Amino acid sequence: MGVSLAADAYGRELSYIDNFRGVFEQDVIVPLNATSTIYPESRDMFGWLTVLGFLGVMIATLLKRPRVEPREPTPAPSERALAETGGTRR
Repeated sequence: MGVSLAADAYGRELSYIDNFRGVFEQDVIVPLNATSTIYPESRDMFGWLTVLGFLGVMIATLLKRPRVEPREPTPAPSERALAETGGTRR
């Protein structure tokens, strides 16, 4: 259920049906190869440029990320240090 639309290469509406009103079939004469557009010429260039842009952003983000230096592990308090400070061991 929904709306179906047939359009030409310039976006002009050739046929429109609203399936909510009970019409489920349409016959449309659609011109084939009637005009030249940029899409057949560019093929998958837009998709690949999008992938390359995404990878570029990811690499730039990884390169700009600040480096975190590992810290020395904090030694556990010894029994004597606990006794001197009055601490208790859990």
